[in-house]
Amino acid sequence: NKAFNPELMLNGKDVIPNNIAWDQSTHVIIISGPNTGGKTVTLKTVGLMALMVRAGLFLPVEKGSHIPFYPEVYADIGDEQSIEHSLSTFSAHIKKIIHIIDHAVSGSLILLDELGIATDPQEGASLAEAMLTELNDKGVTTLVSTHYMGLKLLAQTRAGFLNACTEFDSKSQTPTYHLIFGVPGHSAAIDIAEQLGLSARITERARKIYLSHDTRADAVLKDLTQQRIELLKEKEVLRSRNLKLEDLTRQQKELTESLQDKEKKFKFEKSKRIQAFVRESKNQIRQMIQEAKGSSDISKLRKAERELGVVGRIPLSEHRDDLSEWKVAPENLKKGDSVLIESYGTTGVLLENPAGKKKVRVSLGKIETVIETARLKGSLKKRGVADKISKQVSVNIHTEVNSQVKTNCDLRGMNSEEALLAMEIFLSQAIANGIRQGIIIHGHGMGIIKNLVRDYLSSTGICTKFSSAPRENGGDGATVVEF
Repeated sequence: NKAFNPELMLNGKDVIPNNIAWDQSTHVIIISGPNTGGKTVTLKTVGLMALMVRAGLFLPVEKGSHIPFYPEVYADIGDEQSIEHSLSTFSAHIKKIIHIIDHAVSGSLILLDELGIATDPQEGASLAEAMLTELNDKGVTTLVSTHYMGLKLLAQTRAGFLNACTEFDSKSQTPTYHLIFGVPGHSAAIDIAEQLGLSARITERARKIYLSHDTRADAVLKDLTQQRIELLKEKEVLRSRNLKLEDLTRQQKELTESLQDKEKKFKFEKSKRIQAFVRESKNQIRQMIQEAKGSSDISKLRKAERELGVVGRIPLSEHRDDLSEWKVAPENLKKGDSVLIESYGTTGVLLENPAGKKKVRVSLGKIETVIETARLKGSLKKRGVADKISKQVSVNIHTEVNSQVKTNCDLRGMNSEEALLAMEIFLSQAIANGIRQGIIIHGHGMGIIKNLVRDYLSSTGICTKFSSAPRENGGDGATVVEF
């Protein structure tokens, strides 16, 4: 991909890179196109690349390019006329090609420039076709430049052959030096001669002579070539769009994975914050209980009871609402609005207007507590409406300082949602009351509730250890939880 000719680069020339590619079923590539259009440069580029690979050199190509390792490289490029050996141009070429055919092994690379020239065009084309067919049968890779119409048609009809051309811009009447595979090229000899300075009188006469011959096949081939070039350009545009689409898909996948990772981290950190809050609240409540002992002030005991109730009602799983909806600042809320208590991960209802206050009374179901105003966020969708989630968790739990707290939770007969809520409340109360060990009874059944319980305990990290109960306590139909 994007192969630069090394020789031109070393000479400081402006080089147009080309994509040079063919499949494994192709053995002979016939390159046609205008004179001075880059056919010979293409042959030299491929040959130099093959030799550079054999020498272990870096190649001036795009990252991700591939090139075969050719065991042998043969080339017949340039005029081999020799006065000393009495060889004409044609004879010199033929002797060299005979040597190549006799010695090239399967998998070799052969480069032939203007095969079959310097003789009668019809005989030269016939001889060239026969030699290329022989090389194709030997399984060698051959690149040949030509102007012969017969070879162009051969590549369109014979298996193992492939046409390629150096592009010619018909509007500017100049070669573009771009290599296009799959189509034959037009020689444009008269146009090139005119560009090089041949008088218009001579080129116009040449065109008339050319048109007086039967050029229908050449005209059809030229038209098909132009159509193929346009299709290839459209294909390249589609390929470019597909690459961009693949890149966008990859970016979207990476973004999704990144967001999922952040969500997991957020849930984990929130779980840790909730547990820390529960531990802190336990310590505060214990202190309040110690202060209330020996005191005749019953209000202190009731206050401790209320605080313990708040702790017992905080769900320890992630908040189930869309956090992006909660954007309203506390100063814009009023009494009766639903609020999200960010640090708790749960919702409640304002019992007073928060404007100008550092702390405000909030109802969590049937429990009333005081929360710092800065911790609250409101939602425009839920203003004046008690949040459904608060209602779901506002089950009456009679928590008293000296009450007997249950050490087991029976989830049998419940669906998943009911079981999760009952388990959260049980775990919250167990932590708040300093329980060291509890048992969650879920039974066997189809294993749905059992898996729910153990997945929850594993993902939240709320307990230090959990395991199946002893056989006398239900075995695998119950889970022992240690705090």
